Amino acid sequence: MVLRVMVLLVVLLSWSCQRSKVPAQTPIFLISVDTLRSDHLPAYGYAHIQTPNLSQFANSADLYENAFSPAPLTFPAHSSLMTGMYPWTHQVRDNLGFSLSENLPTLASILKGTGYFTAAAVSSVALRAGSGIERGFSSFEGIRIFQEAEGIKTFGQRPGAETLSQAKQQLKLAQDQPIFHFLHLYEPHSPYNAGPPYDQQTSNPYDAEILKTDALLGEWFEALMKAGLYDRALIILVSDHGEGLGDHGEREHGLLLYRESLQVPMMIKWPGQKKPKRIAEPASLVDIAPTVLNALNLEFSADGLPLNQKIPKRALLAESQYGALHYGWAVQACALDTQFHWIKGVTSELYDWQRDAAENQPLPSNQIPGYFQDLLSFHEQATPQSVSGADRALLESLGYAGSFHSGESRLQLPPQKFVALVQRFLDISARWQSDPSAKADCDNLMAEFPQFTDAFVLAASKARELRDSSQVKHILEPILMENPGDSRVVGMLAEAYWLLGDREKATALIPLAKNHDPQGFARYLLPHLAQINHPDAAYFSEILMNQQEPMGFHYASLDLLQKRRFQEALNLLDRGIEIAKNQSGPDYPATLYALRGRCLWELGSAEAAREALQMALNLGPHSRFIQFQWLEIGLDLKWPDLWEKMAGWDWSQADTPYQTLWLRSLIRLNQGKSANQFWQKRTVEEKQASLAPWLECQSIPLLEGLNEDSEPLQSFMKAHLARLHHQSDQALLLRAEGFEHPSFQQFPGPTQVELLFQQGDDFARNGQMSDAARALIGVLAQDPLHTEANVALANLYAQAGRPTDASRILTHWAELKPSPRCILKAESYLKALGQPDLAKFAQN
Repeated sequence: MVLRVMVLLVVLLSWSCQRSKVPAQTPIFLISVDTLRSDHLPAYGYAHIQTPNLSQFANSADLYENAFSPAPLTFPAHSSLMTGMYPWTHQVRDNLGFSLSENLPTLASILKGTGYFTAAAVSSVALRAGSGIERGFSSFEGIRIFQEAEGIKTFGQRPGAETLSQAKQQLKLAQDQPIFHFLHLYEPHSPYNAGPPYDQQTSNPYDAEILKTDALLGEWFEALMKAGLYDRALIILVSDHGEGLGDHGEREHGLLLYRESLQVPMMIKWPGQKKPKRIAEPASLVDIAPTVLNALNLEFSADGLPLNQKIPKRALLAESQYGALHYGWAVQACALDTQFHWIKGVTSELYDWQRDAAENQPLPSNQIPGYFQDLLSFHEQATPQSVSGADRALLESLGYAGSFHSGESRLQLPPQKFVALVQRFLDISARWQSDPSAKADCDNLMAEFPQFTDAFVLAASKARELRDSSQVKHILEPILMENPGDSRVVGMLAEAYWLLGDREKATALIPLAKNHDPQGFARYLLPHLAQINHPDAAYFSEILMNQQEPMGFHYASLDLLQKRRFQEALNLLDRGIEIAKNQSGPDYPATLYALRGRCLWELGSAEAAREALQMALNLGPHSRFIQFQWLEIGLDLKWPDLWEKMAGWDWSQADTPYQTLWLRSLIRLNQGKSANQFWQKRTVEEKQASLAPWLECQSIPLLEGLNEDSEPLQSFMKAHLARLHHQSDQALLLRAEGFEHPSFQQFPGPTQVELLFQQGDDFARNGQMSDAARALIGVLAQDPLHTEANVALANLYAQAGRPTDASRILTHWAELKPSPRCILKAESYLKALGQPDLAKFAQN
């Protein structure tokens, strides 16, 4: 009898030891439900909802009653999940500005190296390809951009049903290989919008999201069962962090380190396990990777410990860099063991979480366990890497702060006061567009907390949207003086200086931007620097291209276009378009397609140009830049459906160059009534700047119908009418009268050039060839690339019996502007002028 008992004991001990290991090639499924508080699950005692699938899973798994995240943010927490390391070890400290090092082994990379088929399907751009989290996965299904009717819009998350569909497809890819699969569901994350029937089953929107997640998990478990994988698999279900839900003042997560943000569900179902087991000892997400690899008899160095072995007494650690990096607060760090939870930041707080689960009654600091003191040596602010505009927009679409606070922390507020300040700021930001009182509230916030620079940046950005550069300058100048390293301020202030006409002050900030945040600065000032061919424009374009930002490709290719290096520009645009397809923003890749069309047009590929421009117009139907390209190229190529395309466009509020092109287009398409109506609504200044199209007008009734309120304009219009009536001498007198008028100097340069060209043409018509040549030379002095002036001057030399000079003019022009399109235009001009020999020369 004693022998039988001993044999039974040996068998039981053997089974217990074997349970800590799993057979080689065991299927492994890791499930992460984002933002899921453990105390909102029935398996952890919550009574307000029912989660049948999660509860059934818990009934056949080891359930860890006190599991914690090392960081209340998605990317750092999942990096710990995959590496078994704390954030200060793997160095992913925030959702933005950090990447997982290629030198660190991950759970996926190790399992892939042993023959596993590794796959992941994720639901948030916080876990995006390119961040390093995808490393080791044979198949990684991340977030892509969705398109809406208005254009391209970025969504930072996708419905769990879509992610689950991808996961089911990945099961089929494994074929005969053992599989490691990572499924990430995002539903409990804000905004809480579960929809029916889940929001009809509870009045708590957060709980409704959990109900929806439970249904998705039921589908996933069923898929594993149908594939014959569920019973023999090691299945781990966790969350990356919890949610504030107003406890301690924080509605969501990221700022504070109380239990509601750190405590997560953790359930591990071992192969063949039927009975549940509840484990009270604290566990961490850093323990998951060591547990899986230890169970497979694989060696792995990590901060965490394998939970399938006896765990010695230890403290678990966590941090939050979010408040420091984005709002200028302090880094939060904490240590907790089986009884105490110590949080250290601006203040020091100690809780006995066994007796005070809600952590509302801090203990005296003299009760802090002595061994805690040396554990928070990582309590330092991290330095983020540069962040692309696309990544910034993606994370902002999830509700995270997209910009970084620069310089030293100046907010020495206790946690709950700081959170109240941030919530107040976020509420003002959310209300700004619809609530007129938001601006006054922001002004009050700035007055109360002058050290809270985010409020100043918000107010400045709103003033910028209203094109109130003076207000932007007024708000940001004091901030820059106090904290010259604040990268958020430099670019916006430089742009304000530029728009106020102070280019010297704007460019004086370039060295500061290069030292702190050239990428952020480029987003504000590069368009202006490129406009004047500033020597640093290429530098900032290169910075953005290195960060895979479409804006860099846009302006670098525009520079090449201006230098007539069309093929190089085309190659660069093709690279930029491929990058822009997977990024955000309504302007990209639409404007890159428009520039591609322009390149092809210059290279003489008319049909390909039209295809590229059509793609651009489809993606950005309201973009002035794209419409500009459509008009200019469409007019040149005489597209028959051009008027139909442009009939619905409204250019009344466009900038003057666009208005000028619109007028030219209306006139050349014989839309005289529309052109006249548009002209009459312009101010005198706009008319002066938009005069050039009328000089091309060949409709006497259209011109005679104009009632002008500017003397130079009257003179030039009368001169044009006289020219149309073949009264060249009268036209010259009237034109000279316009030139001599004092207010003529207000006319913009391009219009002066056109008027001078018309004068040269009138001289030629009147037989005054020397005067005509002088006028045309004057045109070329201001605009050497003026096609008509080059051709007309060459024609004058040819008629005067000076073919060598005519050839010299055309040769010089061809060197400056070697565009097939322009050469063809010159050929047609010269033929029309009766110079076939010179036309042939131009063609050659």
